[in-house]
Amino acid sequence: MFCVADVRIYDLHIKYDAVISLFHVMSYQVSNEDILAVFHLALVYYLQWSNFGKYYAWR
Repeated sequence: MFCVADVRIYDLHIKYDAVISLFHVMSYQVSNEDILAVFHLALVYYLQWSNFGKYYAWR
């Protein structure tokens, strides 16, 4: 599935086996806040859908 969206606020409605972001995606972010928003969103989904997040959430 191919999707064009704002990487800072994209809402994943389904779980993917892999997500690929090419290097230039980050270079299009124009401020430090934009870059931090991308990493924050990635962390939120990683912790939500990975076993790593479930393991450390209850500790």
